[in-house]
Formats: sequence, C-alpha cells, structure tokens
Amino acid sequence: MCRATGRGVSENARKTLFILPKTGLTVGLLAFCMIGSISAASSLQLRIDSLRYGPLILKQAKGAIFPRQGEFSLSLGELRLPVPPYLITQTQLACRQGDWIKQTLICSQGRIQIHLPKIREILQGPFAARLSPKTGTLKLSPLQFMGGHWELALTYLANRWRSRLKARQVHLRKRTIKALSPQPLPWLETLQGKANFSLRAAGNPQPYSMKAQLQIHPLSFNDRDFTLGAENLKIAIQTRAKRKGRRWQGDLTATIDDGSWYLPFYLPFKQHPSRLHWQFEWNAKNHKSKTNLTFSQRDIFRVFVKSQKDNGIISSLVANIEANLASAFKRYVSPYLEGGNWEGVSVPSGKGIGKIMVRNDWPESGQLKLIDIIIADSQRRLGFRQLQGDIHWRRRLATQGQLFPLTWIGWQSGHLYKIPLGKSDFFFRTTGDDLRLIRPATIPILDGYFQIRQLQALDLTSDKPQFQFAGKLKNIPLEKLTRVIGLPPLAGTLSGVIPKISYRPGELKLEGKLLLEVFDGEIVIQNLKISHLFGPLPRLEADMAIKNLDLELVTRHFDFGLITGRLDGYIKGLVLENWRPVAFDAWLGTPENDDSKHRISQKAVENLTDLGGGGAAGLLSQGFMKLFKQFSYHKIGIGCRLQNNICFLSGAAPANNGYYIVKGGGLPRIDVIGYNRRIDWPTLLARLARITQIEKLESPVITP
Repeated sequence: MCRATGRGVSENARKTLFILPKTGLTVGLLAFCMIGSISAASSLQLRIDSLRYGPLILKQAKGAIFPRQGEFSLSLGELRLPVPPYLITQTQLACRQGDWIKQTLICSQGRIQIHLPKIREILQGPFAARLSPKTGTLKLSPLQFMGGHWELALTYLANRWRSRLKARQVHLRKRTIKALSPQPLPWLETLQGKANFSLRAAGNPQPYSMKAQLQIHPLSFNDRDFTLGAENLKIAIQTRAKRKGRRWQGDLTATIDDGSWYLPFYLPFKQHPSRLHWQFEWNAKNHKSKTNLTFSQRDIFRVFVKSQKDNGIISSLVANIEANLASAFKRYVSPYLEGGNWEGVSVPSGKGIGKIMVRNDWPESGQLKLIDIIIADSQRRLGFRQLQGDIHWRRRLATQGQLFPLTWIGWQSGHLYKIPLGKSDFFFRTTGDDLRLIRPATIPILDGYFQIRQLQALDLTSDKPQFQFAGKLKNIPLEKLTRVIGLPPLAGTLSGVIPKISYRPGELKLEGKLLLEVFDGEIVIQNLKISHLFGPLPRLEADMAIKNLDLELVTRHFDFGLITGRLDGYIKGLVLENWRPVAFDAWLGTPENDDSKHRISQKAVENLTDLGGGGAAGLLSQGFMKLFKQFSYHKIGIGCRLQNNICFLSGAAPANNGYYIVKGGGLPRIDVIGYNRRIDWPTLLARLARITQIEKLESPVITP
C-alpha cells in the first residue's frame, strides 16, 4: 500500500507516485527524478506500508522532501532480500544541505545508516549525490562497516553507468561469514582475518565489464575438533571480465604465498606457494563455455585443464598433471596414514606425469607415467626401488584396427614382508573397471622365482569386485627363505602350483589346494586364509599335509645331525598373528610301511634328546656307544599342540613315564625318550636355535 501527500504537488506527480509500486524498489530515486514540477511544491511525503516485488519485501518506508529548505529524508523499516545480507532494517537516509535545480536532485552533505541484524553490523557514513534523469553521481565515503573503511562511487550518463567500491582493513568474523553463507559451516569454529577489496564495474545498462581485487592477510581458522585449520594465510585474488554482445570473456588469478595449512595435513605456503589461473569464455547465445585452468604448488604439482561445455555438458576436457610424488605423498598422504594400517609407508623420491581426457561428461582415457619411484616402509612390510610405470586406461575396448596401448609397471628390486623381490615387469590391459594381466610375469625370489600366470580384477567399481589369481613357484631355496621370514631353517628348494586365489578387501583366500614340491616329497596347503593382510595385525589360518619328505634332504645341510628315511605329517588349525604362531596341532613322523633306509646320526640323537627334554636310553653315554656315528631306528616322531604359548609334546609311541621320539631298531639299539609333556613355546624356539647353531630365529632387515 502506497500513500503520497503534499502541498503544491502536481497531478502528474501524484500519478507517478501511485505507479511506483509496479516499477520495483527504485521508489525514492524515480520519485526525485521523474517529478518535473517538484520544485513548485512546498513539501512532498511518501509512505509505503508494504511492498512485494518478486522475492523482495519492503515494509514501513517513509520519505519526505522539503525543496525550499533543501532537506530530504528516507527511512525503511524492513527490507528482505533473497541474497546476503538477507535482511536490512532501520535504514535512515537524510540530507541537510540539498537542492532541486532543473529536475536535478543535489545533496552535498548527506548521511546514511543501515542496520544488518543477520550479521549484527551497522553500515553508516556520509554521502553526496547529484541525480537527474539522464546523468548522476553518487558517492558514499567513508563508510564504517565490519571494522573497516568503505568507499562507493556511482556515475551514470543516459544508459551507461560506472561504479567503484573499495574496502580497507575489513575484519573477517566468524558470525559474519556464517550469517552470509547460504549453507551451514560446521567446520568454522574460530576465524581471524583482515581483508582489502576493490571492485570496478560498468554497464549500458546491462553490465559489460568488471574488475575486482581481494587481499586477505592474515587469515586463521579452525573447526571445533581441530581436524581442519590454517594459520596466517596470505591470499590474493584478481579477476576481470568483459562482455561483447552475449559473450563474456575473463580470467581469475588466485595466490597463497604465506602462512600454513596445518590440519589435517601441514603445508607451509611460503615453501610451496600456490597459484590458480583461470581463463574463461561464456556465450549465452549458444550456451557454450571454454575454460583454461592452471593450478600449481611449487615443488609439489602442476595441473593444466582445458575444457569446453555445450549446454551444460562437458563436450571435451583434457587435464595434464605433473607431480613430485615424494613431496605430494609427504604433504597430502602421509598425515592420513598416521595411526592407520599403512602408517610408516613413504615415498622418498619419484615423479609422475599424467593425462586425463573426458568427452560428453564421460571419462574417455587416462595415462600416468611413473618415474624412478622409491617406496619404503618403516615396518618393513613392503618396499620398491626404481619403480617405473606407463599406465594406460580406456573406457572402452579398442575397435578393430585401433591400437590399444598396454599398461606396464616394473621395478628394479623390492621386498614384501621381508622377502626380497628381484627385477620384475608386468603388462596389463586396463579398460572400464577391469584389469587383466596379458602375459605371465616373473618375480625373482632369492635363487628361484614366482611366476604369475593369471591376474585379473573385474568390476572394480561395483559392490562385488572380482579378483582372480594363479601362478607357480620354482626353485626357491628353503634355507634362505626360512631364514628371511624368521622360521627354523629348512633345506631344499620350494616349487609348486598355486591354484585360484580370491581376494576381497582385507582378506585373501585360497580356493582349492596349494601343492608344493619340496624335499622330494609334497606339502599340500588348504583352507588358507589371510585376514588384514596389510593391517597392523595380519592373521593367517591354514591346514597342511606333509607327504613322503626325504629326511636326508631336510637335515643334511644343518648342524642338527643327519637322519635318513621318509617323513609324513600334518599341521592342523595353524594360526599366525603378525606372522607369529599362536595355535596349531602338528605331527611329524615315519610313515607306515616305510621301506626306506632308517639311519640317524649320534649328533641328531643328542639334539632330539635335548629338544624333548629327556634322555637317550641304551648306553649313549658309555664309551662303547661313542664308537658308532650312526644308528638304525624303527620309527621317529614328534608332535606339538600349541595353545596359549605352551607346546604340549608327544612322540612316535608311548614309553615308560614318557614318549618315544626315536624308537630304535637293530643293534646297537638306541631309543630317544622325551619326558617333558609341556614346554614354553619361546623355550622350544630357543632350543631349536641352539641345536641348529642359529643365534636368533628372526628375520634380518631387508631394504629395497
């Protein structure tokens, strides 16, 4: 509802005032400029109880003009806006020295005061104006707002206008930023900073040019839980844009060259200044846009993106990336690994060069070159030296006649859980969310090798990805392998076929039986499962069957003593935690109906006696027995059931007050009887170390 009253007001003026609500919120300005006979009036008063124009709502507006005294005033009770600052109240605009001259409103000394309750701030200061229907100037300076000094200047000539806004030493406050943000900012608990800002714009009457600068220094903030934060940042932003017809062109440059981002990762910007440069072009006629974007952080990475959009769809995009992987890993990855399963993994050196292509909103291809990378782990779970790669990905399979580059990854040397790995090369085909090994890959291990015959990962982006693996082991020396992984040393070589193995996050499982050919016999592993493979406490479960091993091959390379014959056995319910045994039920002994030659050396008898904690009946300590270097035996056997770090021992057959470890046969007869039924697992390991003359049963340090 609008009302206008006054003395000497012309009929044209009255009509104009009643039309004003339909024209929008330019009530005051249009009233001053369009009333041609206002100078003849002694006073004019304007009142608007309420006015809605689209999303804008105006309430309780009052205006008064006293041309002869040169005084003007305008007050607004409330103005609601759909954009920041959302609500304006208690607006007072007054001019004590003004005049009307030839349809021109002149105010040389005016004052304005605006309350912004959403941000609990008051904008106030002097203004000067000279306004007419065709030309005008408006200057507000200096305004006090948000602790800083503001200046606003506006000029117009016919349909052309120019504006300038400056702000100095504006205080950035948490409550102001939160109130102005259209979205909640739960991460913003504290905020300190100061900003300088300038803006120049021009139009005719639609804007056709704009130039802005923003400097913020220092800027510090953090969230409530101190998981996100920065300190003393120095930020500079410059942007400019011009319109020609319906096409806009412009650029934006932003830099951060001081201060630190310290949560959740630490990044000192003085050491790694960051710069963003964005060039853009937008054509409103055909809804096409072009973008060139460069983002870099010194000594970390550089990204260049060139893209084009048609009707909101990315018709083409090419992104080129160069990265110092050592710095990038240290700054952006390592902080997230702390306290997790991969803590301790690092990348001391290496570079990466990548390229990504997108067409019609779909990733089309990707390429990544890995150059001279070293991967290390303080916990010695894995490591690689001179890791190289040329990774190619395509969304679709190549069509007929189209070349499809292969993915290649290789390293000069490495280790996995202390097992040394030799120089290796892998060739894959990667399309969509599938990865397939296209030729067997051989990994040298000690003096043998591990060959991967099949490796594929399918449906990687689905809820149920599939992994398949098959391979074989050949001629891996057991003596070196067992020493490396910290187990009692064994002689011979390790060969075998690995059937299908499946893997899902956190768990590796053997589907079928793993056959190992060793010591002229076989070891069959089944029910193999490894949980938390790369976690802080990996757990292995398995059952093993030992068939017809040649004891001479097992014992001849060690100081344990020579034993001939064959050996059967099993290990049931084997559980390793962090690769240390915590439970199993094991038995090793002479097979039934074994017709091989059974001989045992005197030294082996003594060591088995020491191992079982018993004695050798049958005169070993007498001088007569010392004349014999070897003895015949009927059968040999020893068992251990590990539970709660205690080994419950058993033998080949019951004996008086004990059990036979070696039951003699022939003359001279020698029996080894064990009397200890229980023994601490660490004590048993110590005895094994002593009788095999190994100082300590643990893995040596192996670095890539």
